[in-house]
Amino acid sequence: MKKMGSPILEKRIHMMWKLQRMLIREGKQMFFGRLWKEMDLCKYGMIRVMKKKKQVYTAAACILGVCLSISPVAAADFSSGQSTEQTLVMETPQAPSEITEGSQGTSQLPEENLTESVETGGSEDILPSDSEQSQEDITVDFGDAVVGGSDIETEPGETTKPETENPEESTDLEIEVIEEDPEGDFAGGSAGDSEVSLFSDNSDMSKWNGFCMAPGSLDWYYYKNGKVQTGLNDVISGTVNGERAWWHVVKGKVVFDNTVAKNSNGWWRIRNGKVDFNFNGLAQNSNGWWYCQGGKVDFNFTGFALRNGIWFYCKNGKIQFVNDVVSGTVNGEQGWWHIVNGQVVFDNTVAKNSNGWWHIQNGKVNFNSNTVARNSNGWWLIVNGKVDFSFIGIASNDNGDWYIRNGKVDFSYNGSIAVEGGLLYEIVKGQAYEFGERVVQYVNRERASYGLAPLVADEDLRTLAYIRAKELVYLFSHTRPDGSTCFTILNEYGIPYNTAGENIAGGSTTPEDVVDLWMNSEGHRANILSENYTKIGVGCYYDPGSDWGINWVQLFTG
Repeated sequence: MKKMGSPILEKRIHMMWKLQRMLIREGKQMFFGRLWKEMDLCKYGMIRVMKKKKQVYTAAACILGVCLSISPVAAADFSSGQSTEQTLVMETPQAPSEITEGSQGTSQLPEENLTESVETGGSEDILPSDSEQSQEDITVDFGDAVVGGSDIETEPGETTKPETENPEESTDLEIEVIEEDPEGDFAGGSAGDSEVSLFSDNSDMSKWNGFCMAPGSLDWYYYKNGKVQTGLNDVISGTVNGERAWWHVVKGKVVFDNTVAKNSNGWWRIRNGKVDFNFNGLAQNSNGWWYCQGGKVDFNFTGFALRNGIWFYCKNGKIQFVNDVVSGTVNGEQGWWHIVNGQVVFDNTVAKNSNGWWHIQNGKVNFNSNTVARNSNGWWLIVNGKVDFSFIGIASNDNGDWYIRNGKVDFSYNGSIAVEGGLLYEIVKGQAYEFGERVVQYVNRERASYGLAPLVADEDLRTLAYIRAKELVYLFSHTRPDGSTCFTILNEYGIPYNTAGENIAGGSTTPEDVVDLWMNSEGHRANILSENYTKIGVGCYYDPGSDWGINWVQLFTG
């Protein structure tokens, strides 16, 4: 590459640029673009200049001479590109015929590097306004490399995220001078590790800052001092494709992507390469999903956010893909919600957070729950919505009674257990059967062997039989402690009946044993097998200080 050696020529080119800037300000920015095209001197591409007699001229200089009536170049046949003093050879890659307006860009250094790249919202920070252009601002339409901007100095931001496709380093931003007898050097078109030059070092355009479309390409790049900032990752204000916006720049190139990216004012929701200030919701980049308000990641937000009908839990502006039970508002309802892999799950289970294990119903903790509930690890005793790991004993749910050890159903246990209130239970593989309930099962088995219909277990009769069993501790008789007969208890509690019967026993330690004892007694067996009865209630009361220890009562009605 060779340097253009005529100071007079560069001065005239600079005058032409200033003139075009003036025309742009007057609303005539298309003038030179059309003129260049009509003269067939420049068609969206690199300019090749043939040197003759050791004088180098450019197409721009020709135009300057025509427009300003300054004629260092003789009259030319512009239709053919020939003149009496020089030959201009133009190579023009195919590109749209419409000139694209560019503009200057602004960027500020990030004050800090985040460890995560994010999509944000909720902040009222204002993006930096564009700097005022000085009176020396210039705009140059250089083929299809369309630029505009000022000599304001800016420093490239340093951004470690997001990871995006590396732009191709531009090596075609050159003015190539083809000479018969080269002399000097030309700085334009050289490429360093982080910059690609467009303008010569001794021109005013070497201070150019802003966006420009690469010649023969649809790609837009960000320039500083006339060089592509290939080491720059930022979100910068400017005009690209005729649209004023804040654009996502990755390694100096505008990337028309959808992500979350950073500048010195925060992290922003990028849509089609530019900040979408109307965006409110969740958006993704390579480091996760982020909660945005007004296009900006809101790092102060902790709560639930909705996306595609699914509620996600966010902490400090980012979705937390965790399993937890978390407080917040979902569908307008405040509660503690079950989170699985970051999502609210409207299930029924037992789930954990840092405060314990909780009964989840329809995705939310039910603090009024007192039951035995299950999850994938077993069945658990729930007291006021929370697993009680200290409990050992019997607990009930809709499926029956269960033996609980350390808050969990113990399905390996078989045996008997006495609980508070003198009730006794027989445990079979973790399921608990109250002794009276087991007696009913054995009685109906005996009736079935005689071809009799089963008796219906009646809850009211069961309650009265339990009261009578407690009375046997004081008086083991069919006469009650107050001297009345056993059947008065039916009248006291308003139990209707046509016929009634009672069996009592003491000392038997299992339901099966007491049924065998009664079946071996003629009078007791008659009550068990009577066709006059349709209902039964059995009570068992344990008092280790009583004469018999365990007292049994059967009440029959029909």
